[in-house]
Amino acid sequence: MPFMTIPEAAVLWHIPAAELRELCEKYEILGAVRVHQRWFIPEDAAQLEAFFKANL
Repeated sequence: MPFMTIPEAAVLWHIPAAELRELCEKYEILGAVRVHQRWFIPEDAAQLEAFFKANL
């Protein structure tokens, strides 16, 4: 399963990286994992893009 970083996902989902990082820290992004000080988000989590666009 390929992963993307927070900056990559933030660009894809059109939300601030800080907000996405906060969602990861609250474990609201299914499948996101933290390795040392970096978060990695599964690429198949891109289905959340519609959720973020609807809630802006």
